[in-house]
Amino acid sequence: MINPGKDYLTPRVAEILDAAARAIERGAEVNCAEVRALARDVVARTDARDFKLEQRAWAKGESDLAAHSTSTALVTAALSVAQEHPADTCVEITAAALLHDIGHALLPHTVVAAPEPRLDDAARATFREHPLLGARALLVSGCPPLWVAAALEHHRGVDGKGYPELASNAPSTALVRLVSLASYIDRKRATIDGRGDEPEQVLASALALEGRYFEPGLVRVVLRTIGLFPPGTTVELSNRDAALVVRANAAEPLRPRVVVLSGTSAGVRLELAAVDPHERRYASSIVRAIPPPLLLRPLGPTSKPPPAPHAEPKSRREAAPPSARPASARPKSIPPSERPVSRRRDPRAEDGPAPPRTEAVEAPAPKKRAPAAARRAASTPRARPSALGGDSILEITVNAAHLPTLRLETRESIVLARVDGRTTVGEIADALKLPLVQLLPIVTRLLARGVVRWR
Repeated sequence: MINPGKDYLTPRVAEILDAAARAIERGAEVNCAEVRALARDVVARTDARDFKLEQRAWAKGESDLAAHSTSTALVTAALSVAQEHPADTCVEITAAALLHDIGHALLPHTVVAAPEPRLDDAARATFREHPLLGARALLVSGCPPLWVAAALEHHRGVDGKGYPELASNAPSTALVRLVSLASYIDRKRATIDGRGDEPEQVLASALALEGRYFEPGLVRVVLRTIGLFPPGTTVELSNRDAALVVRANAAEPLRPRVVVLSGTSAGVRLELAAVDPHERRYASSIVRAIPPPLLLRPLGPTSKPPPAPHAEPKSRREAAPPSARPASARPKSIPPSERPVSRRRDPRAEDGPAPPRTEAVEAPAPKKRAPAAARRAASTPRARPSALGGDSILEITVNAAHLPTLRLETRESIVLARVDGRTTVGEIADALKLPLVQLLPIVTRLLARGVVRWR
């Protein structure tokens, strides 16, 4: 049962890691019962789909081992539950994930407090000793073999060619592979020097390593379990409001449940998979992930507008000719350079709700059948547009037998399934119920790789 008084897991994981490190230093046994109790809580959260992954951003001199271990344990638990392992097995592999990087606590502070990409060759060699250090420490501290194996092999990969180098290249067990993938995903999500991988890039890079570093098919389980935007990810919606993903959607990984963080709808929970029955389209969509730290401008109290000057009755104003009006009431001629620029509608809000209409609206007149000449002109092939857009038509340029070797992203594969040489980009967007502004970058990547062409 989830303890509502301890919703934030990272401090509890930090306590477990500190206690384990102290036990290792004095040659005592790690308190496995406490680790399992926390692992049981983590599994319960993922089983109830009540969890969020922390968005990590590297800060110089600060170690975020506890945050990384927490996210790795949450994803590991979610994967083990999705694969329908027995409850005790889910708890054991989650406990192993909590301590999989305990070797970091045994490294010099200057090494462990920096991400591996920021280390030089000498420091990187020291950094890569943490699996051996952690496995040896857990072994002599009385921890189960699965915990030791997770600490030792979570960087070795399916082919055994990762690190540390062992006498045998035998692959790690299937359960340890869950920890490997969970750890990799969390490390790729972290922001370093203000830069981080987009959610699509995280899964694409993991998918490219399937069969060599990860078990084939496991990345798709991740997509089904935590979605493209995992719970805890801050995102920008198509109406430009910021939101927090709070629950994944197994049926539609691109459309999780979110809580709006800014704007007039702040605090409202949205099901992005919900379709407006009148508009027959999604009310809102995710445009992009917002890397941490999330900066939100507070909505201060609305200032009252200054009182309007005393105005004459409307009838008197209309009756008076322009020449008779006072100079202050006459419209001033504004130079073109000082005229306000009209605001264009943001294309990212194209799937947002339409503004309320208060004026009376007449029923639309019935459409007349176009003349035969116009129908023939419409049926002729469309001219190539001047730029890639909704009217562009896509064609596949590679042999269908070669598509599996391209290691396409999930989104690219879904889009490619709609390409037939006749359907426009706009029609593909409508069929996938995806905003055009989100579809065009995917099409651009396919064009850059030579998979499709457009006309």
